[in-house]
Amino acid sequence: MIKQFIARLESAALEDLDQMCKQETVTISDEMTECKSAIAAIETSERMLMDGTVPDDDTKLFITMTKVSQQVLKYRDKYKGCEIKSEVVELEFHRDCKCDEINKSLNSLGKTFRRASKITSSTTENMQKEIIPNSMVIFSAKISSDNKVCSIYSGVFLPDDRLVLSDVRNKKLKMFDKSFQCISSLMFKRPRFVCRLDDSTVAITSRNKINIVSVVNTLTLLRSIYIGVSCNGIAYYQQKIVVNISGKSLLTYNTSGKIISKVQSYDDCLGGMYNTHCVSQDGQNIYCTKANVIVTMDMNGNKLNTFESKDLKGAKGITVDKNGMIYSCGSDSNTVIEVTPQGRQLDVLLSSDDGLSNPIGLCLNDRKDVILVFERISNDLLSHFGSPSRREGDEEEMSLSGMKQLEDLEQIQAFYADALSNIRFLSM
Repeated sequence: MIKQFIARLESAALEDLDQMCKQETVTISDEMTECKSAIAAIETSERMLMDGTVPDDDTKLFITMTKVSQQVLKYRDKYKGCEIKSEVVELEFHRDCKCDEINKSLNSLGKTFRRASKITSSTTENMQKEIIPNSMVIFSAKISSDNKVCSIYSGVFLPDDRLVLSDVRNKKLKMFDKSFQCISSLMFKRPRFVCRLDDSTVAITSRNKINIVSVVNTLTLLRSIYIGVSCNGIAYYQQKIVVNISGKSLLTYNTSGKIISKVQSYDDCLGGMYNTHCVSQDGQNIYCTKANVIVTMDMNGNKLNTFESKDLKGAKGITVDKNGMIYSCGSDSNTVIEVTPQGRQLDVLLSSDDGLSNPIGLCLNDRKDVILVFERISNDLLSHFGSPSRREGDEEEMSLSGMKQLEDLEQIQAFYADALSNIRFLSM
């Protein structure tokens, strides 16, 4: 349907161009005929004057005819020049400025979402309710042994859809099953950020250590890698652990704790303290957040681009999916946004209208199309079900910005038609 719509717009533009070409051809032909007739008339008048057909005894008439002769000679040269120039006609296509605005603001026609009412849950018993696709659900991260309101800084989904969370206020690493029931917990003095190493282990930062934890059945501390300085954010790719050191630099370690490399230009990219980072699933890029920006670097620390948006203030958590789409939350703007690999904002997935308040982290389950958002001091985990964006294969994606329904496609078509209706062809 979308291909037919675009083809119709293209056909209309080409038809308009063809009509303009035909019109110019007719105009040029008419002008050529007119010029040739004028030149023939001028040459006839010139011959009459030069043959002496004007009476010699009529001085006034002679003077008048002499002036006419001068004008004839003048316009003869002018018309002959026009005859040569009129053989070259150039048509220039000027695209309507709205087309550029549309191209810059849209990655595609958009995507389709369906809004559903929230389901809240404060106990593990009612977490057994069926999850509704394309909806938002609030689950509780609080477990019976907690003595404080939770503060979930980071989380990661395992291949079997279990979930591991770091709770700073209750000093625990928690593991939940696919029904969001806690099945294990492990005490840490100050757990911070967590990432998955493989199917059976995760790594979590705490003060000046990287802790390697088994997730087979229960959470079990296997070993700790002593860093010696404060370490916060953490990411992993193919035997490389990328760690945020004191909020000022990134160090890459192997799983044995040996330093492999340092991102030398990190401070230049962000200019001081930064919040979190993640690594693309192909291992090519590092994405970092600081204040109101997202910075994309290669693995050597070379800055590729910087993204800013009014919809992202106080950027904190960040993650990236298998298609390279970037997701980040703003603690001050109370939003979760979606950004393309090229640094173009695609959508605001969640906002304060959805009950979001002071988000500081998020994690993504690519297999189940789930984004889980963590608030600074809250027992609630705000989940968005229903895929932020799918870009696999050759599917015709019909994404409508602002969570529109499928039937609004006609309105999008009307918008495009209006934007392109002002195309004009200018003759030079």
